[in-house]
Amino acid sequence: MMDEFKVEKNIPIPKYSREHKYPWDEMDVGDSFYVSQESAAGARASASSRAKDGHGKYASRTVEDGCRIWRIE
Repeated sequence: MMDEFKVEKNIPIPKYSREHKYPWDEMDVGDSFYVSQESAAGARASASSRAKDGHGKYASRTVEDGCRIWRIE
């Protein structure tokens, strides 16, 4: 069975809005936040992605039971 799709005209595209899981936009240089060990890999990947996109630079270190991420630039 094939799906049927109705073509619609003049539907505006909503503005792209991305909510961040981590508090990147709230951070000044020297600020940091803690994540659990389970979330560490995702937070580090997100920090790396932001840095590649030109949104600051970040450093992460393993701490007791988790990870801390600092904004360094």
